[in-house]
Amino acid sequence: MSDVVSEAEAASGSPDPGGARGNAVIEETFGVHVQNGPPLAWLAALAALSAMALNQVLVPALNGAGRRTMLRELDRVGAFAANLAAVSGLIAICFGLLAFVRYNTVISVRKRVFLGTFAAMFFLPTIALAVLFDRQRTTTQLVLLAIGGAHVLGAIVCTAAASAAPTRYARVMAWLGAAMAACALSSQLLQMLAQLELQVWQVQTQQVLQGIGEICYLGLLVGMTRLVLPMERDTRSRLARLLAFFLLPVILGGLYLAERVLDNDYALLLYHAQRVTLFIDSWPRLYAVPIALAAAASLAAWFGTDPIRRQAAAGVLLLLGSGYTPHAPGRLLTSALALVVIARALIAPGQRESDD
Repeated sequence: MSDVVSEAEAASGSPDPGGARGNAVIEETFGVHVQNGPPLAWLAALAALSAMALNQVLVPALNGAGRRTMLRELDRVGAFAANLAAVSGLIAICFGLLAFVRYNTVISVRKRVFLGTFAAMFFLPTIALAVLFDRQRTTTQLVLLAIGGAHVLGAIVCTAAASAAPTRYARVMAWLGAAMAACALSSQLLQMLAQLELQVWQVQTQQVLQGIGEICYLGLLVGMTRLVLPMERDTRSRLARLLAFFLLPVILGGLYLAERVLDNDYALLLYHAQRVTLFIDSWPRLYAVPIALAAAASLAAWFGTDPIRRQAAAGVLLLLGSGYTPHAPGRLLTSALALVVIARALIAPGQRESDD
């Protein structure tokens, strides 16, 4: 604990929320909240990855005659993983947003009020209804509202993190997240307008925004590797780095073998898993690099000692498990949670320095 907080605790009188003692206590509490990931964030990340691997990759790849029993079991496990990701994601995003709204000392009051109001009054009720209701009871309008709310929330959180991140590199990562969310939202709006009245400029602009947002998505996966990979000198961090260097060629080799075995189906499965389109027809092998870097570094960070890197790793795995511009309510929830967790991790080092 910092000397300021220690001296404030020895002072007489009750804490004044607007005074020096109240601000110091709030700052210390905020540091504790953002340096560690929100509860169940890692559970949501692992469940989202499992659901993506099962529902979007394994089940479609094995779909064929003579495998109905296996497919039924995989469908059951995939549904359980998706439900687990949704429930744990709802809990994690509520706790994850709490630090931004209640204990934040590095983001302006106006942004905190706007973020808290938007999350409490619009995003959380909408996404909860879309996730918890059955498909038969979920309307198209509700899903569209959830899509818009997830992208707006991600843009707000990342913009706030960009203004408060302590380093230039962290600010660039935050702006990439904000640009990705903004492009995804604009692309979705243009796609809806094109369905009402098709015009050439709308289609062209939608494709450009889709491509820019996808580049931001891939750049975020690659760029966060530097902030996620354990770089400390203790034994545990060194072993974690060795694990990352071991996992990277294994994942790259696995994706290469999958491309060789699946042939033309590889691009289709990759699209369903990651919702990417820019290089999907011309060079699908390119996507293996950001996917492998993000997965290897994030899984290694799980074994590291730095809680901020572990939190960032959970956000990267959530983003990887959600893909770019998901439409399913559960994946929308984990996509928004990914940006919230990443934004918390980008702000946390500056808060730790101020506490020290």
